[in-house]
Formats: sequence, structure tokens, C-alpha cells
Amino acid sequence: MILSIPFLVVFIGGLVTAVYAMLQGVTTAPGTPAPTRIMRKSAPAVAGFAVAFGVLGYLLTTRSSLSPWKVLGISALGAALTLTMTAPGLVRLTRRTSSADPELEGQLAEVITALSASKAGEISYQRDGRSIRQPALNVNDGIFQPGKEVVIDRVENGIAYVEDWETVEARL
Repeated sequence: MILSIPFLVVFIGGLVTAVYAMLQGVTTAPGTPAPTRIMRKSAPAVAGFAVAFGVLGYLLTTRSSLSPWKVLGISALGAALTLTMTAPGLVRLTRRTSSADPELEGQLAEVITALSASKAGEISYQRDGRSIRQPALNVNDGIFQPGKEVVIDRVENGIAYVEDWETVEARL
């Protein structure tokens, strides 16, 4: 029974790391220093490894008569398999979320071609001294005519979802 305590400690450490990952997120914020960026991307993998290692080790030490070395090996192998299963998912998640530029949220833009919630139009905004045009949809009902000032709420799959500037300004 005493051999199960280290596995229990690793399991709890994995849960703490998982909570850290949930609170901090896995996408990187602009201007975040490099060490934090690495931890944000690796924390879910570390948490998954630790939880799997701890659970397998604890169950094998308390429910089987395997030698401590076999328990350690099986637990490490099982935890390593979680990395191979979760790593591709984490890569897809970070690619998907990092492709949507968080700096665009709140960006002021102007409607170039009419748009609504169901019919995409086009907006234009200034970024790094350049004028950028992008397809857009209204997040609410109604049609925005050319010349209307809007604010980018989010960008998904290359389409900006925008809201009327007056509505946003009233909330502020």
C-alpha cells in the first residue's frame, strides 16, 4: 500500500496541472514571454501524462500483485500512449485557435459591401499601416450598408463577425 502513495501524488499533481491549463488556456496571448507560451502548450500534455501515470500506477499497486518495476513500466508506457493520442489533438486545437487573430477582436472597421447575419459582405480596416479587406457577417439581425462603422467581434474560418459600433459604444 505504501508503494501507491507516489502514484497518488503524481495523479494529484496532474489534476493541479490540468486546472492550471484550463485557467490559463492553451492559446498564447500576444506579447506573452516565451516560457509561459511553452507552458501553456505543454501543460495539458503534462497533465494528461501525470493523470494517466498516477491512475495506472495506483490501480496496479493496489489491485494487482505485479512487481514495483512492472507497475512502473506499465504506468509509464500507458501514460506515454496518452501523449501520442492527445498531442495531435492539441496541435489541431492550437492551430485552429491561433489562426483566429485575437488582436482583431475589438478592431474598428468600415463596411465596404452590404452584409447581414445570413449574407456575407466585406469590411475594411487598418492594420500595421495597411488597409485590409475581409469577408464579414453581422452577429445580430439587420443589414449594414457600406460606410457603416462596425467592430470585429471574432474571426472564424476567415470570416469576421461584426457588430454595430454604436451598440458596442453604448455598452462601454
